Amino acid sequence: IKSRTQLVKIPQLQQPEIQDALIENHHVDEETARSAAFLAEGNYNLAIKLLSQTENDFFDSFRNWMLMCYKNDMGSVVNWVDDTSRIGREMLKSFLGYGLHIFRECLMAKNTDGKMLHLTQKENEFVAKFANFLSTSTIENITNAFNDTIYHTERNANAKISLINLSLLIKNNLVAKAG
Repeated sequence: IKSRTQLVKIPQLQQPEIQDALIENHHVDEETARSAAFLAEGNYNLAIKLLSQTENDFFDSFRNWMLMCYKNDMGSVVNWVDDTSRIGREMLKSFLGYGLHIFRECLMAKNTDGKMLHLTQKENEFVAKFANFLSTSTIENITNAFNDTIYHTERNANAKISLINLSLLIKNNLVAKAG
């Protein structure tokens, strides 16, 4: 069959192209479009889905989750997991992808002058403080845990169990860095 077909490679959409399309077709502000385009990594359909879950919702939820893990407030983490596990598999993968983005930016903030960061003002303030609690090895461990959780989420793992496990791994890594 392959000998009778013609391979057509379609290049991945660039972030500015997606951003412009979101502004023009969905009438969103530039900051929201930029954030959705960045997180979508060339996938226009995913960028549209991300518009329904605003970045501020991701940011507030992520920040609160990290604070709960850092404070070892597992009762609040369990309540957060109950709420977050209901958002659906695709949105959960997007949320975890957002978390990877924040950890990447923390790593960049620790190791560069900060000019290469793709953050809003609120995110920038959070990353500036949060990066101080992270070492490079801590970021690597947490990033691997996020990637494993995304992998398991794609394969229909129980969201509550996956998020509790991830929360415990984050807590242990944050406590090890602080201790």
